[in-house]
Amino acid sequence: MKSWPELDIPAIPVTVGEISLLDALSGEVRRFIVPSDTSYIYVCGITPYDSTHIGHATTYVFFDVLHRLLRATQKPIVMIENITDIDDPLFKKAKELGRDWQELASEQVSRFSKDMTLLRVLPPQNFIAVSESMDALLLHIQELIQNGAAYFLDGDVYFKYQGSMATEDEMRIFKERGGDPERSNKLHPLDSVLWKVTEESPNFPSPWGAGRPGWHIECVSIIEKFAQKSLLVQGGGSDLKFPHHTMSHQQFCKLTSHSQLAHVYFHVAMVMYQGEKMSKSLGNLVFVDELLHQGASAMEIRYAILMQDYNLEWEWKSNILEEARIRYARLIAALSCENTADGENTVQEIVKLLCDNLNTPASLDILDQWAKNTLSGSGKHSHAGVVARTVDALLGIGA
Repeated sequence: MKSWPELDIPAIPVTVGEISLLDALSGEVRRFIVPSDTSYIYVCGITPYDSTHIGHATTYVFFDVLHRLLRATQKPIVMIENITDIDDPLFKKAKELGRDWQELASEQVSRFSKDMTLLRVLPPQNFIAVSESMDALLLHIQELIQNGAAYFLDGDVYFKYQGSMATEDEMRIFKERGGDPERSNKLHPLDSVLWKVTEESPNFPSPWGAGRPGWHIECVSIIEKFAQKSLLVQGGGSDLKFPHHTMSHQQFCKLTSHSQLAHVYFHVAMVMYQGEKMSKSLGNLVFVDELLHQGASAMEIRYAILMQDYNLEWEWKSNILEEARIRYARLIAALSCENTADGENTVQEIVKLLCDNLNTPASLDILDQWAKNTLSGSGKHSHAGVVARTVDALLGIGA
């Protein structure tokens, strides 16, 4: 799948060294220096059956800032992003609309790519649809069967869960997110499907009969094919922690000789709206293209997102966008000034804060104070260019 256009990233006058991130699966802060050889990062992509909402945008904007920070280390970083175009919700939506599922998926991927371009999200080097990876996926399922990590149940193929007895919460969440913990004759309630045989269209040929792949093996297979090593960072929304990232980790480790899928799991918290988690099932969605149609700029939306703590749930409200609009306008005005406040110390502080678990709210506070100081007329420096390049390179905020 063709990704959206690459962006030029300006050089910054600051060295990015050690980075700390909260690892969502362990709950521990990981401190690391990006290695000299190629590192791979992966973000779980969309199921392409609807427009990009603020919840989606929040995940990809925060992951983009992390991507930019990692690239600022001047070490080779390769980003992989999947498109879950073989998934029941897409097929259901296409059937409801009376449309071909591939045409619907292609249309929605194009809309998503347009939104990402406007929001200045760096494109992945590998933008891979599951439908493009079926040969590798079938091979990987076969390998899991051969090494004893999978078994057959009434024609379906299941992965053997690597864990203790399931808790009530795990059973509930597993069921809510596509699992079948109550199916009889499974070896463990949390065993996840690798291949489900079905006559329902669309289905796909396999050595075990026509069917559809399971959710977790789709990501695992793409990672194994395009990275062929453990990831530096696995990213996505916090709703992917269990079962998706837990199951993906187990399947990857059984498929390969590696002891971990990723060094860090970077999870972006859910966005609320009208008192509930923003979700398609509830219908309480705020779409990026609707906000743009209503007069918001893409950079105002991006600024509003980055005012939040990526690790804390927050609620989208109109006053957040209004505050972002005011602060963004102040920044643009300050960047046009010939005499500015001290920008060199400002960018040093921004880099320090971003390296400390991606503290974008404090980074923007520092930036806003610089803009206020500059517009007060007391500035004696000429640092607008330094600030502009850093804000562009790391926060992705441009004029």
